[in-house]
Amino acid sequence: MTTPNYPILKLIPLTPSQAAVEVGLNAAEVLDNNNEWHIPPEHTRRRRPTLWLKLCSESDDIVDVDDSINNPLGPTRYAHSDGDGKYTCEMKLGRTEFANIIWNKVSRALCDIGMTKKETTSDSRDGSNSIDVTAWIKMRKAEDQHLVHLDGTMIAHGINRKFRVQDGSILSLYGATGFAYRIRIESNGAVVNKVASVASKKRGADELTTISETSESDAKRHKHPGVLQGAHSLIENSTECPLCFGIFVKTVAVHPCGHNFCEECAETHLASINCPDCADDDTNGIRTECPCCRGEIEGFTRNRLADAMIWAVALNGCFDRDDAITYLKRREDAKMDAPTEEQKECILRCGKGEQEDIMNDNGPVFMAPKPVVSSPKTVIPTLPTLSTSQARANLNNNSNEVVDLT
Repeated sequence: MTTPNYPILKLIPLTPSQAAVEVGLNAAEVLDNNNEWHIPPEHTRRRRPTLWLKLCSESDDIVDVDDSINNPLGPTRYAHSDGDGKYTCEMKLGRTEFANIIWNKVSRALCDIGMTKKETTSDSRDGSNSIDVTAWIKMRKAEDQHLVHLDGTMIAHGINRKFRVQDGSILSLYGATGFAYRIRIESNGAVVNKVASVASKKRGADELTTISETSESDAKRHKHPGVLQGAHSLIENSTECPLCFGIFVKTVAVHPCGHNFCEECAETHLASINCPDCADDDTNGIRTECPCCRGEIEGFTRNRLADAMIWAVALNGCFDRDDAITYLKRREDAKMDAPTEEQKECILRCGKGEQEDIMNDNGPVFMAPKPVVSSPKTVIPTLPTLSTSQARANLNNNSNEVVDLT
C-alpha cells in the first residue's frame, strides 16, 4: 500500500469505559447513573465512526480501494487555502449527524479541531522546503457553557482561542469520558507542532500552548477579525432552538414572553394554558410554561420575520456546512419552499471553514463568484470659476447664486 505524503489526523471513538482507563478514572464510577456526566445508555451505545482530517486536496487523496470496501472511510475533511501559503483542514465537533451524536444536551458546535500547514524554507545548503504542521483545537463555547475535556481536564479557555493538541490525547465532548475520541496524528514526513514544548500525555488542558488567533492575512482582509468571529458565534446562538438545539424551522414565538421555538418542537413539548385539553396533560411531558423563562404560555404566534432573517443568513453562507445540510433537510420535511440550485450552492459552499475546494497543481481553485456590476457614475457638473472680486461683489449684492471662491 502506498504511504500518503500528507499529514492525517484521526479521531478514534472510545466508549466511556475505555476513556476512563485512558485518563486514569475509575470505570465503575464513570458508569454510575448518579454521575454528574451520566449519558443515557441509548446514546453511549450508538456506534460512532472514526473522523478523518487530511491535509491535502480530495483529488490528491490516496485511498486503498480494496481496503476501503471492507473498511469504509469515515467522514473526512480536506484542506482549503488560508492565503499566505497556508492550508487548513478543520472539522466542527458537537451534536452532528455525521458523528452520530444526537443527544440534545450536546451543543451543535462545541469546538473545532484541525491542522494548518505552511511550507518554510530550510536552513540547509540545498535550500529545500520543509512542511511545518500545527494540530490545534479552537473552542466555540465559553468555559461555563461546555463540558469539553482534554486528557481528563476541562478546557478552560475562551471562545475562538486555538491551542496545540498532541498525538495520543483523549478529547471528550461531554465530561471526562463522554463522547470521547483518541487523537491520532500521522505526520507522514511533516514536522508537527514544531514549536510546541515537549508534552507528556497527561499534561491537562491548562498546559496547552496558545496559538496566535489572527494571522497577517486575516488582518489584511478585515480591520477587526475578532468582531467577525464574535458575530459568527452570535448567529449560532441566536438561531438555535432551545428544545432541539437545531436551527429554527417554521419559527413560533411564545406569548407573552416572546421566546422562539421550532413549530414542531412547540407542538410536541409545549401547550397554552388556554387549551383545556392540554393544560392538565402531564403524561406526555407537555409543559405550559416557557422552558427559557418559566413564564406561563398563553399562546403561540408564527414568527415569519425570524424565518426570513434565518433564510437570509443561510443564503449568505454563515452556517457551517453540516448545520446547513441538516437545516435544508428539516425545511424539506416541514414542507417549506424548496431552494433553487443557485441558493443551495450559496448555502452549502460558503460555510465557515467548510468550502468545497478543488486543488490543482497551481494551488487552490475556488468557485468563481459572480461579478459585481458597478452602477454608472453620476456626473456632477462643475460651476464656472469666478474671480475673487466677482465673488465678493455677488456676496455684497446678497445674491443666491452659488459661487466658487477658489
